[in-house]
Amino acid sequence: MRAVAGEQQPDAAALAGLLPELVRIARGELHLRHLDVQLAEDVVEDAVERWLTARIQYASPRQARSWFKTVIRRMTVDRVRRPSRDVLDQAGLYSLDEP
Repeated sequence: MRAVAGEQQPDAAALAGLLPELVRIARGELHLRHLDVQLAEDVVEDAVERWLTARIQYASPRQARSWFKTVIRRMTVDRVRRPSRDVLDQAGLYSLDEP
C-alpha cells in the first residue's frame, strides 16, 4: 500500500458508505480481544480522524479500506494494552519516571 501524490481523498459520500463496514470490522476486532463491542464506533471515529489529519491519499478505495483495517486492528490492540499499563502504573510497578 502506498500513497499516491495528486489523488483525491475519498469524498464524504464514499467515506459514509464505508463506515458500516468499518464499524463491523471494529466490532469483530474488539470481540476477538474480549473488549466491549460498543467501543466500535469510537475506534472508527478515531481512525477517520487519523485519516483526515494525516491527509492520506490512495489511488483506490480498496487501498483506503486496507489502511482503515490495519489502523482499526492496531487501535484495538492499543486499547487492550492501555488498561494493563494503567493498573501497573497505579501499583507503582510500571513507570517511565523511575529507573
